[in-house]
Amino acid sequence: MQRIIGLMTKAPPSIFAQLLAAAATAAVQAAEAQRPPWPLNPFPRGLRPGSGTDRVLQELRRVAPRPLEAGQLRMRCQISRGALAWAVRYLQEAGNIRAIPHHKHPQYFRYVAVTKAPHE
Repeated sequence: MQRIIGLMTKAPPSIFAQLLAAAATAAVQAAEAQRPPWPLNPFPRGLRPGSGTDRVLQELRRVAPRPLEAGQLRMRCQISRGALAWAVRYLQEAGNIRAIPHHKHPQYFRYVAVTKAPHE
């Protein structure tokens, strides 16, 4: 009970302490507002020549219209499984390739380059 009474009789912070706390909070918020949300990408947009993604696209265009499986692309382009997964996802979102389900195993895909139709 004495502890509760002691808490109730504690004096509120002074005006000076409140002003110091507000100034510190404002300084932190101003510093966070000036900091960019994410580091800027030093590379130009699009495909970099010679990258794994570029090699996948070039290989699919070279053998078009024949589709290739992921394992075939990995062997021909000499890239890792993760690099191939990233390349395929990026190229599909960009509309450069499309995935075709395998005729025997629909959970596996084959990939083919998309030929752009000429503008009308």
